[in-house]
Amino acid sequence: MASRRTSVPQPGPPDASSVQFMITNRMKGQLADLGYSPSEVRLLAPERARAIISRSIRRPSRGVPKEWQRAAGRGGSGGAGGLGGLIRPIKLVVGPALLAYALYAAEPELFNEMIAPVKQFAHRSIMGVRQRLGLKESSKRKRAVRGGGYGR
Repeated sequence: MASRRTSVPQPGPPDASSVQFMITNRMKGQLADLGYSPSEVRLLAPERARAIISRSIRRPSRGVPKEWQRAAGRGGSGGAGGLGGLIRPIKLVVGPALLAYALYAAEPELFNEMIAPVKQFAHRSIMGVRQRLGLKESSKRKRAVRGGGYGR
């Protein structure tokens, strides 16, 4: 008996008005109707899910091929649609920045007291790198670091 290969559903060409970046609840229902389990739907890239639905491709009897899954063909970026691996680094930067801003807005003096050791550590680290590279610190930068800010 000849083995039938399942073709990989390729997303259509993206147009400016329609870029699939997430799988909606409606799409999840349509995929369930086509035989896909919730865990398989989570593995699908949104663009592939859209292609599967538009072509009414039933779930292959052997399960969802690896080529259809999020990381396939994208260097393992996974994540939410086109954002890939950017969400975690953004969270790591934005969260602490918002917290620092809130502290500064509420208690500026406490903020300055807490941030001083961080500024000193950053300055020492930068100076160490500059020394290893043979670069000199500008006199304007020296005054800014020692005086507490630029333009004083």
